[in-house]
Amino acid sequence: MRRDLRHRLLAAEIGDSKRIEIWIDQGHGTVRGPHGEQVMRKDAVARQHAAGTCLIIISETDARL
Repeated sequence: MRRDLRHRLLAAEIGDSKRIEIWIDQGHGTVRGPHGEQVMRKDAVARQHAAGTCLIIISETDARL
C-alpha cells in the first residue's frame, strides 16, 4: 500500500493535476471523500478523473497514521 501511495504522489508531482484528494476506503466498494461524501469507488474515480484531480484512496488504518 505504501509503495502505491508513493507512486501516486510522484505521478501527481509530474502530472498536470491541479490538486490531490485523499479518499478513505470504506469497504464493499464505497469510499468517503474529504468533505464526508460517500460514493461508490468507481464513481469517485470517474468524477475525479474528469475534474483532473489526482485521487488517492487509502485504507481506514492508513488514514489513522
